[in-house]
Amino acid sequence: MADNTTTNQNGGGTQQTGTADPSGSGEQPRTFTQEQVDKIVQERLARAKATPPADYEDLKAKAARLDEIEEAQKSDLDKAKDATAKAQAEAADWKAKFEAAQAQQERAQQVAQMASQYKVDAGLLGRMSGDVEENAKYLAGVEAARPKFGSMRDGGDQGVPGKTLDEALKEAKSTKDRVRIRAEFNAMKRNQNNG
Repeated sequence: MADNTTTNQNGGGTQQTGTADPSGSGEQPRTFTQEQVDKIVQERLARAKATPPADYEDLKAKAARLDEIEEAQKSDLDKAKDATAKAQAEAADWKAKFEAAQAQQERAQQVAQMASQYKVDAGLLGRMSGDVEENAKYLAGVEAARPKFGSMRDGGDQGVPGKTLDEALKEAKSTKDRVRIRAEFNAMKRNQNNG
């Protein structure tokens, strides 16, 4: 079908002509002005808006159901996002704990190695902060600079050879015992020097 559009030079309007008659009856096609075409289109649009399609209620119900499904999926998506964020936080926490435990184990191994290498007390070395090897060197230097003393009598028994201060300190089970032994030794030395 072919529509013919012509411009009216006298009236300034556009005219449209209908399609040629397919039956070939020879009737003259109808001609419309632009105002008439606009009016016809407006009337048809008004009728289409006024009368909803036959399946309008079905479409409306389906649209509402689609909205419900999308809302449910959105909340499921939000739940999944929250669960993912929580899992990532837990994973980061466990990773931090693992790394801390691994660092602690590595430090304990280094303390044992340095204590053995420099022949210093591993318990004391482990309680020191900072570089383990530097601390071991320091403790070894302190130990080397400490004066070596002779025998000391145990419990006041005369005639029984005593232990050296170093032997007594090595047998001590705690720092408190070491302090006590050193204090006793210092008191004995003072008594010897005064008496």
